[in-house]
Amino acid sequence: MDFPLESYIGAGPLKLLAGKDAFTALLGPPDRTRKRPSGEQLSWNADIFVKFTAHESADGPVATEIYFGPDCTTVSWQGMPVFGDPKAFLEQIVPADPAPLHGLGILLLRGLGIAMTGFVENHREDLSIGLFVKGHWDNDLDGMTPYSPRG
Repeated sequence: MDFPLESYIGAGPLKLLAGKDAFTALLGPPDRTRKRPSGEQLSWNADIFVKFTAHESADGPVATEIYFGPDCTTVSWQGMPVFGDPKAFLEQIVPADPAPLHGLGILLLRGLGIAMTGFVENHREDLSIGLFVKGHWDNDLDGMTPYSPRG
């Protein structure tokens, strides 16, 4: 299954704001789940992680974040494989965001609706890329600073 990333929409057939049943229909039953005291429901299918939370647009929990790990080799952005050459990918995606932020190991591209880990530090074992719904990170920017690639 291919997962082309679309800002604020989803990745291929996996759509933000879809319910758990839609993900189960596409990916099968999750390998692991966890419910946080906040009500967030976390779901893992191999190298795909989804966070389901209450959202004003739905009656039940919906996907507000979808993340992919480096073993999910069919993830792409604008035709470029995300995990093939992480350094080259980072060099391509950062200029597309008007105000990238970095902190706590996270590169946040709010203009694209994308969060990434492991790319700036070049740590393959920490690589992940995810999509989130608009406004999701708006209240969690403590410790984030403007990101500028090292020259």
